[in-house]
Amino acid sequence: MELKGFQKLKLEPGESRSLSFAIDRDTLSFHDAKGQTVVEAGVFELMVGTASDAIRLRGELTLVD
Repeated sequence: MELKGFQKLKLEPGESRSLSFAIDRDTLSFHDAKGQTVVEAGVFELMVGTASDAIRLRGELTLVD
């Protein structure tokens, strides 16, 4: 599990808002043991929550080569 986006939002009771985050190849990249940037194809689980132990929404994103 890795944090790939963060935005703090204060809501009043009963208030709602929409947020958006761009998830692209760079967002899903990581550095391998040799220090090279790698992007692996596959299915990624996206989670939205107030903390890592308080996930409120889940979805999937498929990255193809």
